[in-house]
Amino acid sequence: MLATVLTVIGGGPLLAVFQVTVCGHVVEPNNSTLFRQMGLSPQEDPLWPVITMKEHLECYAELRGIPQPNVDTVVRR
Repeated sequence: MLATVLTVIGGGPLLAVFQVTVCGHVVEPNNSTLFRQMGLSPQEDPLWPVITMKEHLECYAELRGIPQPNVDTVVRR
């Protein structure tokens, strides 16, 4: 059940059936304003086999809106 809820909130195909509101924002695919306010990290990342841990962290830093000049510092922590 939780996986289904997270899939819908994450913009999954069930969004065509349900309307979800998070923090007063209606969830819509590619709603970057909303997704900056919430975090959703799938348990199995499809990119693991093809990217390094550093690249993975850089990607998540970008998704979280960390300014590019600060990414290296954050990733090294």
